[in-house]
Amino acid sequence: MERPTWEPLDGSVQIIGQAEKLLDFSTNRHLMYQYSSSTPKEGITAEVIYVENKEALKGLDVVGKIIFAGEGGYRAFQSAVKEGGALGIFTYDMPDYLQPNKNTKSIQFRGLRYDAKKPAWAVALSYEAKEKLKAALEKGPVSVHVNIQTKIYDSEELTVVANVKGSELPMESLVFSAHIQEPGANDNATGVGTQLEMAQITADLFQKGELDLKRTLTFLWGDEIISTRRYIEEEEKGNQKSTGEYRWIWWVKIPRSPGEPS
Repeated sequence: MERPTWEPLDGSVQIIGQAEKLLDFSTNRHLMYQYSSSTPKEGITAEVIYVENKEALKGLDVVGKIIFAGEGGYRAFQSAVKEGGALGIFTYDMPDYLQPNKNTKSIQFRGLRYDAKKPAWAVALSYEAKEKLKAALEKGPVSVHVNIQTKIYDSEELTVVANVKGSELPMESLVFSAHIQEPGANDNATGVGTQLEMAQITADLFQKGELDLKRTLTFLWGDEIISTRRYIEEEEKGNQKSTGEYRWIWWVKIPRSPGEPS
């Protein structure tokens, strides 16, 4: 891979003076931004300050504090960490179509740009966590304990390809592709799981002799863009030689029922 991979290990946020954790990795693995660095193993305790927007950062002393960002996500406030001395950033940016006041504990996964020279971390808040933190801040100064543990390391990009060869036109292939590198429920756990079920049913029918395919059927799991592009371009696909006749890429997507969150 051109850049290191990132692996979340553990994380939690707790308001000092409250027994219950505001967020915990065991119940929501999206609390930390992808490519967040780790805090010290024992975590950090610091004051949280609410900053309405990027303009409000000007002249504000944020050294040793955690910013609760108002308008804008991490990128709008990253200068406060990289140049201003802030320890980290809390954000809330749940779009309305996810119905956050109904799905109060859900978090849409977020990511920050990896910077080996200036590592940073950010926490994405659920609607419930955002409301609790705002309520605490309305009563006076708030300090929190944050513990984030992640791994960032060099890794290989791995792709799983499963073929059922066609009986008449094996060099023509219908490809189903599901991407595995993003951790969202529908982006793309439902696609990965549905495609696995499709492959298992296909294998079962093939083993029973109930499936006779004219063209090859391929199931591919990998990176959303890189793996499918490489599959099309590379010279060998399993035991098959490419002749430029791989014509279709089908993306597995699961339709939503009316009113169902994405």
